[in-house]
Amino acid sequence: MDSFSKFCDIGCVYCYAKDFGPEQRTAISLKNLEKEFINAFDKEEKGGLSEILRKKIPIRLGFETDPFQDLEKKTNITYSVLKLFKKYHYPYIIFTKSDLCLEEKYRELYDPDLTYIQVSVSSPLKEISKRIEPLAKPAEQRADIVKILEAWGIESALRFNLLPRELHQMEDAQYFKDCLEFIKKAKVKKLILNKITLTKDKERIQFPLSLEDFSKIQEENSEHTTVSLCYLGSSAVDYYTFKNEQCDNCCQCDLKSRSKTTDLSIFLSPHEGMKNRLEHVVRMGMLKTLKFTLKNGVS
Repeated sequence: MDSFSKFCDIGCVYCYAKDFGPEQRTAISLKNLEKEFINAFDKEEKGGLSEILRKKIPIRLGFETDPFQDLEKKTNITYSVLKLFKKYHYPYIIFTKSDLCLEEKYRELYDPDLTYIQVSVSSPLKEISKRIEPLAKPAEQRADIVKILEAWGIESALRFNLLPRELHQMEDAQYFKDCLEFIKKAKVKKLILNKITLTKDKERIQFPLSLEDFSKIQEENSEHTTVSLCYLGSSAVDYYTFKNEQCDNCCQCDLKSRSKTTDLSIFLSPHEGMKNRLEHVVRMGMLKTLKFTLKNGVS
């Protein structure tokens, strides 16, 4: 789910959400989202989205745009969504780069059984971070967000997005060394490694993380960090297959309200028919995270 469907003020140069067209989103207003929860849990309607919501499939909040960007200070859309989740004891995963998530009013809504927050970083070097994520907090501050959440008893992780050379503009070996040093100093309990993917002349470009590199990170951080690997494939099927073949739970999520499986975001296309599409992916065992896009400015 994205609180803000058309705008993100972080300004990441590698943002892939810009490439998504309206056919890849299922837009829903906050008011209608509330109605869906009422239908599912208060009225206990049968069929369609109500059946899906009652499965308590975790909703991923902030997949394309940051739910805690500055616009949230004016709109409180994310706050309203979190209130809805808390009311119906619904599990969710948040992706963010912002320390706005630490404000007291949000903390009051977090629940150790429902809440999992991943804070992403792409470079430990300020000059690189400022160039590719101009309005994001420095990497050290984002690592501190995770440690504060840990102290609160909220499940959280540092999500390190490795950059291809086209973005970090260094020798890969030096960039990786800098990243490794940052990870060691951060000392968060959970680390997720992900690779930013660029498409250039129909060629997919990523940081060349080898299994040896991954093993080195695991070994050097074994005393304080659980390290896992995230893979964003070219399709939902690739993503689901890779995760089940390579690791039991790539996001290391241990929410009590969810099953022991990895999470998966599916773009729900209104052209395919929401009800039929939802029922199909759940029946095939593919849907692990439910995804919507909220219509901006509608409450």
